Amino acid sequence: MGKLGKYAVVRLGDKPIYLKDPQGRNVKHGTPEALTTYNRFCVELQNNPAVYVMPSGTEGVTIQELCAGYIAHIEGNIHPSNFSHYKTIISDFLLPLYRHSH
Repeated sequence: MGKLGKYAVVRLGDKPIYLKDPQGRNVKHGTPEALTTYNRFCVELQNNPAVYVMPSGTEGVTIQELCAGYIAHIEGNIHPSNFSHYKTIISDFLLPLYRHSH
C-alpha cells in the first residue's frame, strides 16, 4: 500500500489504483479503513485477477524468464538484504517447481 497525496493507493505495474470505500470514495492513507479496503482489494485480486491485470499479449513466456526479469527489476530497487531473500525464494523454491511452465 503506497501513498499518492493523502489517499491509499496500490500499484499494479505502473498503474495506481486508489482504494475506495463501499460508497466509492477514496480512503485516506494510514487509516484503519484503508487497511480494511486493502484487504478487500487483495481478496478481489485473488478471486478474479483478470479484473485488474490485463494480458500483455505476449505468449510463450516461461516462469524462468519471468523470474529473471523480476530479479533484474528488484535488484536495484530494494535493500540488499531483502534482495537476497527474494532471490533465494525464487531460485530454491519457485523455479524448481515451475521452471518449465508457461
